[in-house]
Parts: sequence; structure tokens; C-alpha cells
Amino acid sequence: MKHLKSYLVFTILIMFTIVSCTQMQETEKKQSSSDNESVSQVLVTTAWLANNLSNANVRIIDRQDTIPADNFYAQGHIPGAIHMRTNAVKGTKVDVREMLILKDLIVFLEKNGVTEKNHVIVVGSAGKLPAVSRVFWALEYLGHKKVSVLDGGIEKWKAENRPITTDTPQFAPVTYNVNLQRSKKVTGEEIYESLGLFDKLNIVVVDSRKPPEVKGVAYSRNTKEVLGKVPGSTGLMFMALLQPETKEFKSADQIQMIFNKHGLTKDKTIYVMCVSGCFGSSVYLGARMLGYENVALYDGSWIEWINKGYPVEDKTGAISTPEIETTSADEETSEGC
Repeated sequence: MKHLKSYLVFTILIMFTIVSCTQMQETEKKQSSSDNESVSQVLVTTAWLANNLSNANVRIIDRQDTIPADNFYAQGHIPGAIHMRTNAVKGTKVDVREMLILKDLIVFLEKNGVTEKNHVIVVGSAGKLPAVSRVFWALEYLGHKKVSVLDGGIEKWKAENRPITTDTPQFAPVTYNVNLQRSKKVTGEEIYESLGLFDKLNIVVVDSRKPPEVKGVAYSRNTKEVLGKVPGSTGLMFMALLQPETKEFKSADQIQMIFNKHGLTKDKTIYVMCVSGCFGSSVYLGARMLGYENVALYDGSWIEWINKGYPVEDKTGAISTPEIETTSADEETSEGC
């Protein structure tokens, strides 16, 4: 009997030890997963960001304010978030409006303590994704290794009652080392030289303007002189990649199906565009979510295309080279980018 009791006690101790070790391993695994979740991914969750607010390597860039009249950042933002206005990623280059001026972006990063080694999280309104995705693209163009977007935006963060502040963070100025990735940007000249050769060169040009504009039945903003599209391009509005209610991204499988439907497969070289490189940058972001490497943004997009006098395909499929007169720029019509 004594031996039986000893055996039972020993068995119980062994079982308790096994259960405890298993629980510890699961806890460690979850902690490790939480620490590493989304670090190398394009999107991060609100939970991940909340757990990394005190991470010294994380820099949050806030893009709530997209036009001069906006004042959302001052009313409340995620603790530690750096305020970025549109002029950090948009300016005028050789008479072409709304282009990325590298010097302006680099000055902004250095002034606000962002180095190429930081993990940058870009945050904005879920309803104005292009303002966020343009920064994502611009940083990848600079060669930034760790850059992510907060899925669901500031709205989801607030809905979950996560911390909000009106304090402005102070970071010491730094030097930003650029490793320019020229393959992330395509020029109008490169697309022009490829016209009529898209199939042969395995190229797809994706136009993310509003469907009536791509079809050639409505004018795009700031380009009231010309109807149509880049000859041979296909239309894909970035909103198709988002869940209608929350404006969070659809699942990777769903986005892949949408891409496949439009011929956007990984074996293709994909050039994305829109009016001025905003809506298109959101399609670029979707492609990067799926692990696409051969994808580039046409920064000048439709504004540059017609300003340069390149050929246009109208609603009937006819191709012509229109003559236009340039119009004045208006930052408040940049559609929240």
C-alpha cells in the first residue's frame, strides 16, 4: 500500500511537471509570436502596435492631416506618433505637380529622428488609405527595410479604446542613409517606350483612378482637358482590396483572386498609377502584402502623362496624342493624399 501511494504521488508529480512545461512552452511561443508578429509584414495590427509603443526602434508616422485645413493630429494621435503633412511626400518637379521630392522626405525623416534602421509604422484614417500607402511606397523607394501600415487606421485604434494623446514627441535629429531602390518607381518615359509591347515585355499597367475616368467618360481632377487612359492599361480601383465596412484589407486570398482576375500575377512586371501616385500606391501596397517584388509606382501618373503629351486611349479604343494647356495646382484637390 505504501509503495502504491508513493507511485501515485510520483505519477502525479510527473504529470504536473509535463503540464507545466507544456504551458510554459505555449506561453513562450505566444510571447515570441507577439514580439515578432508583423515585424516583417506589410500590415501590423492594433494589438501589435499597442504592445510596441515603448519599443525604442519603432517610429510612428501620422498621416491624418492630408490637406492644409486638417487638424486631426492636434486633436489626438497615438503616443509617440510623428506628424507628417502632405508636402513631405508631394511637391512640384520640373513643372509636374504632386511628385515625390526625395530631398523633402529625407529632411523630414532626419529632422524627426527616423533612421533607415527604425521600424516605421504609418498611421492614418482608414478612409484615406492613399495618404498612408504613398508614404509606405516612398520609404520602400528610399530602401527602408522595415515599414508597415496600421491596418484599420486610427479609427480602429480609437474604437478599441487604446491610448490617445495630444503631446508632440521630441526625437533628436539623425542622419538617414539612403539605399535607393530605383526598381520601385517607373517613369512615364519608360511606359511610353513600352507602349504596344506590354504582352511581349510581360508588363501590366494598372490604373487606379475612378472607373469612369479609366473608361474615358469622366475627367480626372486637375486634368480637365483629356479623357481616356494610358493605351493598353487596365483599371483596378484600390477600394476593391478593402472591406467595405471597416476599410481594413481583405484577406490575402481574396486580394490574390482580385489580382488574378486583372492579370496581376507574380510573373508580371506591374506598373501602378492613378492621377498623381496616391490611389495607385494603395494597389502597390496590396501587391507588397502578397509578396510581389516586380511592382513599381508611376509617380507622375495621369497628371504627368497628359502634361508630357503622351498618347491616350479614349472610350472607343482609339489612340491619339492630345494637345493640352496646363492648369494651376491645388493641394486641396489631391483627394486626401
